Amino acid sequence: MHVLVDDWTPTKISNWCAQQGWQSLLVEGGSHVQASFAAAGLVDEVIWYLAPTLFGGTALPAIQGPTKPQALAFQAPVVTPLGDNLKVQWQRKVVD
Repeated sequence: MHVLVDDWTPTKISNWCAQQGWQSLLVEGGSHVQASFAAAGLVDEVIWYLAPTLFGGTALPAIQGPTKPQALAFQAPVVTPLGDNLKVQWQRKVVD
């Protein structure tokens, strides 16, 4: 195992992955992690899994952070039923 220690930002992570020859990166995390990647313009695809279950509490929104991300436009979703659940997938619109 090799551990890299640095002041990582979404842009640094993306650049490092590109240097390794990686073409995609799965980002899992809380609303602040998601917001930082969105603010950096590094979101090309969004996949949400929805289940017919509601939980109470004081959870944060899916994307919330100290910086306001620019609006990212996505294509119409592809919805795939998975039993009682749904997989909803959006691809980012290509800007010419």
